[in-house]
Amino acid sequence: MPSAAAAVDKRAAILDAALVTFVERTYAGTTVPQVAEAAGVATGTIYRYFPSKEALVNALYRRWKGELRDRLLAAPATGDPREAFHHWWGALTSFVLEHPDAFAFLEMHHHEPYLDAESRQAGIDVDTGAIALIARGQAAGAIRPLPPPLVMALVYGAFIGIVRGLRSYGDLFDARSFALAEDAVWDLVRTP
Repeated sequence: MPSAAAAVDKRAAILDAALVTFVERTYAGTTVPQVAEAAGVATGTIYRYFPSKEALVNALYRRWKGELRDRLLAAPATGDPREAFHHWWGALTSFVLEHPDAFAFLEMHHHEPYLDAESRQAGIDVDTGAIALIARGQAAGAIRPLPPPLVMALVYGAFIGIVRGLRSYGDLFDARSFALAEDAVWDLVRTP
């Protein structure tokens, strides 16, 4: 019988392989045997850890959405709205630069019907944190008095555009692009 540490390592290897496979092939285009091959395990081994492909994609989604949520919520909840926005933007940027495949995976899967209630809640938690940040900025008079979900869509939409540019154009977009865009996006949502 494998040790607990070996089981954790094998589970992590399966999740790592699933991330790469789902990003390259999409959920629909990925089979469990493809994930098993990429992880270097037998197909049956995957089913010891995940009862189905749907369970696997949900575990992967929660892993990375939780990591993103923890980074975003680590930003200060009080104080200067511009500084809070800077911390939030920086946390999002560092996540993308450190884990580009994880971010791509989250973007590909965040509205899919195979996500279970726990995975959908993980997404809501991230959105709720962003909306709370916006509402605090609005209460301080620093952010335009638009519906917070609309402000969040404007900010996040701009961010996604930069990520796509980074993936498509490489050298034309780098870490400095996120810093330059932060000021521009802040100008978009701040109270004039």
